[in-house]
Amino acid sequence: MRSGVTVVIPTYGHADFIATALDSVLRQTLAPDEVWVINDGSPDATDAAVAPYLPRIRYVVQNHQGVSATLNRSLEWVTTDCVMFLASDDWLEPNALEVLYAGLKAHPEVGVAHANRGKWVNGVPLVKDAEVLHYGVYTDLPRLILRYSVYAPAVLWRTAALHEILPIPPYPYCQDWWMSIQVALKGWPFLGIEDILGHYRRHEGNTTHPSRLGEIVRDEIAMLTELVNSGQLSRALVDVAERAISDRQRVLAWRCVETGQYEEARRLFWRLAQERGGRVNAAAGLLASWMPRTLYLWSREVRRRGA
Repeated sequence: MRSGVTVVIPTYGHADFIATALDSVLRQTLAPDEVWVINDGSPDATDAAVAPYLPRIRYVVQNHQGVSATLNRSLEWVTTDCVMFLASDDWLEPNALEVLYAGLKAHPEVGVAHANRGKWVNGVPLVKDAEVLHYGVYTDLPRLILRYSVYAPAVLWRTAALHEILPIPPYPYCQDWWMSIQVALKGWPFLGIEDILGHYRRHEGNTTHPSRLGEIVRDEIAMLTELVNSGQLSRALVDVAERAISDRQRVLAWRCVETGQYEEARRLFWRLAQERGGRVNAAAGLLASWMPRTLYLWSREVRRRGA
């Protein structure tokens, strides 16, 4: 009997973790109809790590194309009603697919079911990562545009909703946020579930590791800017998106100060200084951007200790 669910695992350089991801999928109380592993040109021993699972999964090896291209390609093969994209360094609770799929089955109008997640930092568990903002069926485009709130890995998409928004553009760090916004713009409600159904692993090899914060924020700004210019948003939602851009420009500006990119920091803080409500923060940033870096880092450490 078919379950109606496909799990797609894009992978790049996660040979040390992918067995945990696969074991968690293959022990689900609701067995997926198909499990696809797409090796996006990994330079490590992913082939060997996946080999023991080959009788039970479909395995594709391709030249490195990036996650968005990989997701677009995978959606050409998915024939089930629902699909989960599982990062190859994350894993699921045994009942994750059963609970998420039951939610979508009970609410045929819903395009995405998502749950809370646990977070592990260098092997140490945190009780819960960021909290799902809404439980039950909801629509909240302003909050979704302001900040990403659909936390992988416990996310199950209705395939029909995804086919309405293809192709997924090549945002290397925030393609999943773009997907959520676009599905919501198409009129699909979301379903938030309180249970912790998946686990996110933070490690040095993460695509979204904090060391890449500058790159991540630039990608988010680019995505939000294109959204503002797309003509898809009402005037009220444009205002929300512009506020989200300003928030990320502020984060990027301070990141530039921390990394010694003072010219870009000054440009960003000067722009923020023109905006209502951001002048105090911008003035502090401009001052910091002219400090010797050692003095700034010392003052930041003093502030952290004082907090």
